Amino acid sequence: MKRVVYSLTVIALVIALSVGMTGAYFTGQDKGRDSVFSTGTLEVHVDQPIQPSQSNFLPGSVAGISFAITNSDSVPILVKGYFDGSWDDELLDTEVIRITNFEMQIDGVGEQVGDGDFEVGEEFVITDPQGTSYTFASNQSINFRGVYEFDSAAGDEYQGKQLTIALHVAAKQVDPEGEWPAEY
Repeated sequence: MKRVVYSLTVIALVIALSVGMTGAYFTGQDKGRDSVFSTGTLEVHVDQPIQPSQSNFLPGSVAGISFAITNSDSVPILVKGYFDGSWDDELLDTEVIRITNFEMQIDGVGEQVGDGDFEVGEEFVITDPQGTSYTFASNQSINFRGVYEFDSAAGDEYQGKQLTIALHVAAKQVDPEGEWPAEY
């Protein structure tokens, strides 16, 4: 009996394999075209000519500043910034320095940025004359100028000291959902 079951199993297996091997099925495949997504880029530059060192910067004195901000890539951007400064003596306060008459040059006309008057460390957004954030187009460069003013009430503790000021800028893509860089 075992032989009969074994023989029938072998025969069934041979039949199944031969039917499976002789059966042919058509198959096919195809590939769609690649979709390529190129992201835009966002890069902002500050071009600032070397400012002459200001010696004998006395209380009540002013010194000019000029620079250009350039959107050197492919997406429109919004820009904000601040002037960072410090005295060589950490005990001295930067509040005696103000940035005034701060404006951007658009088509040869000076347009005030914000209220045109900032303290060191105070953040500002570049706006158009109507107070709306100004959109820098791709590859657009805008010249800016302003004046550093040394408060005339600054006391003797500022004599012989050195002040260093730097401009920091941040940019973001023009998009209501876009976020400013966390640090800049």
